[in-house]
Amino acid sequence: MRPVRIQADGVAEMEALFPEVPSPAEGGARDAESTYRHLPVCDLEYQAMTPLVGAKAARETLESFTHYDWIYDKVLNDPRVREVALRHGFDVSKGIPRQE
Repeated sequence: MRPVRIQADGVAEMEALFPEVPSPAEGGARDAESTYRHLPVCDLEYQAMTPLVGAKAARETLESFTHYDWIYDKVLNDPRVREVALRHGFDVSKGIPRQE
């Protein structure tokens, strides 16, 4: 088994929410598709970190990162990212997402 990756319909939802994404130098991932795929993954990271260190420390940690600035900003400040992530199985409360 390997970790779940957001599938095409999830990428399409993220693309509909954010039709334009930044370049890597501007806080995105290596390309647009990778940026869309990183949104739910980084949200899952936030979901997992919050119960361990608390919401304030989790937020401060993600805000301190110097990579994926745009992605983490969306994860922390746009609840639609969490909604899409949960719809596609990125829900830490249900355990580590896996596919066969």
